[in-house]
Amino acid sequence: MRRNGARGTTGALTRRRLAAALALSVVAIATVAPVAPPASAGGRNDGEIFYLCYRKTRTRISHRLVETWRPCKASGDKGLYWTPVLLRDGARVKPHKSHVYLRNGTSVTPVAFPSGFDYVWGNPRATSKQRNWSSQLFWQCGDTRASTHFATPPNCPNADNGEGETALTLIVRFGQCWDGMKLTWPSGSACPSGTKTFPKLEIHIQYTVPDAGSSKMSLSNGSIYGIYGGFSNGWAPATLQTYIDRCIASGTSCHLSS
Repeated sequence: MRRNGARGTTGALTRRRLAAALALSVVAIATVAPVAPPASAGGRNDGEIFYLCYRKTRTRISHRLVETWRPCKASGDKGLYWTPVLLRDGARVKPHKSHVYLRNGTSVTPVAFPSGFDYVWGNPRATSKQRNWSSQLFWQCGDTRASTHFATPPNCPNADNGEGETALTLIVRFGQCWDGMKLTWPSGSACPSGTKTFPKLEIHIQYTVPDAGSSKMSLSNGSIYGIYGGFSNGWAPATLQTYIDRCIASGTSCHLSS
């Protein structure tokens, strides 16, 4: 199942539902550009590709493919996540930290992603603000507490101190409603009739760049507006279902230790 798109209607998400989250801290960014993301990323030879668990790093250095093992943060997830590479004056900005969250923006308990599910949320070819960017594809100063969203990277004072709540942060929030062909955003607290409700996937990438708003920033796929996130499901079904039942369904935030 390989689909692209970021369509749907923005729903009003309550604080309680946002708090019902499974937080998965990525121990390390697993690859550096230039690498080749999966075909669903548009076939572009760029992307920050990272894994939560049990995958090899595949890094191209001087035309050599170097593979190493990375530590596991969330047991049972062999999935793949990716975002575009952030550039300043044409040079890659190395991510400081990254986090993946499974949340819920609906009033029903989500079902697990199916085997083989592979999706890109956002438009890598966008050259202006994307639809519903302020709730789905945006930048902010700080990882979780910030309330102001930006369409382009802002200046974030103290972003270079290494703290998550001051870092320049890219956030991609996926839709939850799956009709067998595409994902859409819930309307209010519900998905359309006849669709499946998946967990709401969020990718957060932190950078220690305090002056991004005053610098020449772009993304490796083109315009700074071309924000997107990719996900290729590798969860063990039983493990994911356990997290859905114990965390999302109960309104509890499960923070996994490494």
